[in-house]
Amino acid sequence: MADTDTLTKKFVKDREVFADAFNYFLHDGKNVIKPEQLKAADTTEVVVPYGEVGTGVRMQPVQKIRDAYYSVMTEGNKVYMLCGIENQTEPHNAMPVRNALYDMMEYVAQIQEAAKAHRDVKNRGKEHDFLSGFHSTDKLIPVYTLVVYWGEGEWNAPKSLFEMLDVEDESEYYGLNDWKLNLIIPNELSDEDVTKFNSDLGKALIYIKNMGKPDKIEQLSADERFRVLKTDTVLLLNQIMNTDFQVQRKEKVTDMCYAIEKIKEEAAREAAREASISATINTARRYGIDNNSIMDDIIKQFSLTVEEAENYMAIQTA
Repeated sequence: MADTDTLTKKFVKDREVFADAFNYFLHDGKNVIKPEQLKAADTTEVVVPYGEVGTGVRMQPVQKIRDAYYSVMTEGNKVYMLCGIENQTEPHNAMPVRNALYDMMEYVAQIQEAAKAHRDVKNRGKEHDFLSGFHSTDKLIPVYTLVVYWGEGEWNAPKSLFEMLDVEDESEYYGLNDWKLNLIIPNELSDEDVTKFNSDLGKALIYIKNMGKPDKIEQLSADERFRVLKTDTVLLLNQIMNTDFQVQRKEKVTDMCYAIEKIKEEAAREAAREASISATINTARRYGIDNNSIMDDIIKQFSLTVEEAENYMAIQTA
């Protein structure tokens, strides 16, 4: 079975999901960014410190592989923004600095690309343009990084650079630039918030928000807004929530009423099986049968491992 990291990366790389995430965050759910406008960007970013050449400064390149990264194109096939998604299953205390670094790496790469283009045509520009190679007429493409938190509960980690600084008096923040995280947190979404999503992302997040609440999960499964999910989404939820929703494997979608009903049926069968094992042990003991013989019997009768049989024997002894 694939791990959580692999499944979440695959999920957010889906263009429908990716566009949906940014439409929710940037446009309150309006369908502004279309999946067909997304062009896969190089998820591997490598950059050396800006101005290294000729400065005598030698540092190791920094490399970052983004979870999902797309250029957003205009109708004229021109890039107007660069968007990346980072998945987190646990809060990360250094995320504001990490994201600041990733975004700045992209801006540095754009500056270096512009400088190279000018050098290739021997265009020194005017006045101070040659110092950076980035001319006064050049413009950077905006970079957005969005963190999708796949965990339960609060994001109990810094959401901005200021929260990470050792500053006692807020007046000392004067002159410092903050760096705030762009976050989607399941626990902060209402049922109405998730209706602003057009893909399975909102449905997945509302189920994650309510993990550990069987009654609420059952209510969601009966709600037409959240009832039908793609089968791959249900498999992702099973991994994240440590559940066993039964998917309709021959279908591309799964009805969550079906999934939960199958869980209840399986739970009922398991409860009946456990009751039968317990009754077998207790009956055998009343007839004075020794523990080794009882162990052999329940292992054969119920297809148990030795460890499982020992656990059942211990429970009945207790």
